[in-house]
Amino acid sequence: MQRDAERLGQRRRRYLRIISCTISVVNVFAIQDARSSGRLNEANGLIDYTLKFHPQYVSAWEERANIREAEGDIKGAFFCIQKALSLDPDDKGAKERYAELEAELHK
Repeated sequence: MQRDAERLGQRRRRYLRIISCTISVVNVFAIQDARSSGRLNEANGLIDYTLKFHPQYVSAWEERANIREAEGDIKGAFFCIQKALSLDPDDKGAKERYAELEAELHK
C-alpha cells in the first residue's frame, strides 16, 4: 500500500513538472507578444512568473534581455544574456545577442 502511494506521488510530481514546463513555454510566446506590443510591464510579470518556477529557462532570460533593452537598460540586458549563456554556453542566439549588447555597452 505504501509503495503504491509512493509511486502515485512520483507520477504526480512528474506530471506537475511536465505541466509546469508547458506553461513556461506558452508564457514565452505570451511574453514575446506583450513585448512586441509595447506592454513591457505585462511581459516583465510573465517573465517573473516563469523564472520563479524555472530559473534555468534560457529563453526566458533571453526575453528578459530583450525587454531590458527595450526599456533602455543595456547593462540589465547584458546581465540577462550573460545569465542565459551561463545556463547554455552553446546557445547561438544568446551568443549573437551577447556580442550586440557588448558593442552597445562600449559605444
